[in-house]
Amino acid sequence: MNTSWPWGAMAGNNKKVQDFCSQPRRHRRGRPRQLPSGVFSMLTRAGLASFQAATDNPSMAVLNRCAIAVAPRQPMVDWTRPFWTREDMEGLGDDHSLYLIPTYDSELEAQDRLLDSYGQIFSAELELWCRDRSRWPQPRSLELFEAWFTVRFFPLVEDLDSEPLHTYVIDDDLQDALREALG
Repeated sequence: MNTSWPWGAMAGNNKKVQDFCSQPRRHRRGRPRQLPSGVFSMLTRAGLASFQAATDNPSMAVLNRCAIAVAPRQPMVDWTRPFWTREDMEGLGDDHSLYLIPTYDSELEAQDRLLDSYGQIFSAELELWCRDRSRWPQPRSLELFEAWFTVRFFPLVEDLDSEPLHTYVIDDDLQDALREALG
């Protein structure tokens, strides 16, 4: 058994987990990718249980993506206040957005992924409230992003559905139609 995998040592007598752990994952360029043991510490017990359930259920799959979840902090809530409707007044701080990002193998790489993508995430979050970019905060730095949002990394993203994944490009016309439909 390959114990360089973070869950390798935890596989114990579970043959399916042992077999899965002994197979190196491959980067897009074809070279084996070995996850450092630090990644395991980021997984919760529920994450490990989900991973073990995925090995027992062939319809579940681990995606070749990680994720960043963001939730608004008080400065973001304050900025959105002029755009609120009655429904928005309930639970704004409870909403999280999840963004899929390329995989990472260390906490340093996770921070690099955030550095690469915070601008897109920041713009997407602001766009939800105000399309007029002249009303957006300037400059939108990483420091401002971290002051306006809590950030949480998810190194393991599982697909619990057996249907194939599809991606859709949301153009301006579709965005306008969605905004109109949602009020």
